[in-house]
Amino acid sequence: MRYWTEIGVPVAYDFFAEIVKESVSASVLHSQSHPLQRVKRWGAAVVGLDQDCEKSQSGVGAGWGFGPFDARSAAALSPAELAEIFGVADLTAPLPALPEDARPGMLLGAEPVRVLGASTVLQSTVAKRLSYVTVTGDGQLVPAAAMVIMHAKPAVGRLRPVVGIAPSTQGVAPHCDPSRSAQVGVRLAQSPGDAVVAYELPALLACLQQGADVVCIDYPRDPATGIQLYGNHAAAGHALIDAIVACNELGVSAAAPVGLWGFSQGGGAVGWVCEHPEIAENLHIAAAVVAAPPVDLLEVAQHIDGGGISGVLVYCMAQLIVTNDAVRAVLLPKLSPTGLQALRQLMSTCATGTVFQSGWRSTTSWTTTGESLAELAMVLPVVREALASLALASASPRWPCHVVTAVHDDVIPAAQVHRLHRKWREGGAPVAFTEHPLVRFPFQTGSNHFLPYFLAMPDLIDWLFAELDRWPHRPDRW
Repeated sequence: MRYWTEIGVPVAYDFFAEIVKESVSASVLHSQSHPLQRVKRWGAAVVGLDQDCEKSQSGVGAGWGFGPFDARSAAALSPAELAEIFGVADLTAPLPALPEDARPGMLLGAEPVRVLGASTVLQSTVAKRLSYVTVTGDGQLVPAAAMVIMHAKPAVGRLRPVVGIAPSTQGVAPHCDPSRSAQVGVRLAQSPGDAVVAYELPALLACLQQGADVVCIDYPRDPATGIQLYGNHAAAGHALIDAIVACNELGVSAAAPVGLWGFSQGGGAVGWVCEHPEIAENLHIAAAVVAAPPVDLLEVAQHIDGGGISGVLVYCMAQLIVTNDAVRAVLLPKLSPTGLQALRQLMSTCATGTVFQSGWRSTTSWTTTGESLAELAMVLPVVREALASLALASASPRWPCHVVTAVHDDVIPAAQVHRLHRKWREGGAPVAFTEHPLVRFPFQTGSNHFLPYFLAMPDLIDWLFAELDRWPHRPDRW
């Protein structure tokens, strides 16, 4: 097994110690209103990080006047009412209007940012947060955000590769977005507990150190409510490809070979792109890492309900409620006052923070029937069908893929990742497969999901860059 130091990233202890140190320094400077350290209002008019946290906390439960619902009243809710119910009305301003000639991959704007740790692995980089146009799974054009970290010096005698990263779940509130968390590293809040943790920084920095420019997306949002389209692999996959295209206007070469990287939620996005290669026909995709992809969301719900991160079930439920009228009509009336309050609170909480608020608690009190959310999804046909429509394993990739799981993954069941691997292999795709043997940890903390990913990361980086090196249309080896 390879180690982090061998791919250019400091050992885990030193790396995270540095990130925490920088985070504390940034937090102190931010509290003193230092203009260079402020996470600013930008792009989609999202409020700053600390303001997000404050509003998320102070707004929970304030002025609650919604529910209970019946099918008719639930179906009739306006986007503004849905945003209020979910507690996100004050977290984001309306998404900006798109220009008349908007098209997927169009760059709307960009501003410089500082990505923590970048100077640790590479002295000279250019990092920007960008706004661009993408398209949802149903063809609707929407604005989205991402960040790009580029080498300040041009490559000599070769094309510099690009790695597009679809990150794992960090939360659906604006202050959890990867392009914001990468600026602060770690940030804690109290009453209620929340935690911003930029745990995809090691992958991002490793790819940067290996010589690639890196694009990492924030996931797109429903334009009417501002709610993240969580679990919608099609929307996420389009957002990833469109972000890479938009970065061509910022200096990323359109002729460069592209590697895709996704873990967990991001594995679903990259997996969907691999099954729909036509959306990337204008890019030179060389290979993809598809780690712990949520192939079947209904199985995932059953697997995590009552565990440490059961709160993220709310993220997917919210996306279905705001985008699917039929789901809203049957699901919203089934939520109890406790469930509605949990929904409202968790939507403004980052994924790590949900552990403090709802970890290891049954979701049976969240429903009017006494069933858990996973059980409710199973018995409501329209919800079951909506989740089934988001499943992977519908086609085989055209480029090399490395599928990754862990024997005892306590978030994404290993069995469904095995099914995806078999499906892709049967379709003739060149697919490598890794199943990490890490021993089972008790209490379903998510350790068996995240630790195998970090332990396998050096080998996966080696595999991806070997495939980029073998890309057949590259003018030079490097």
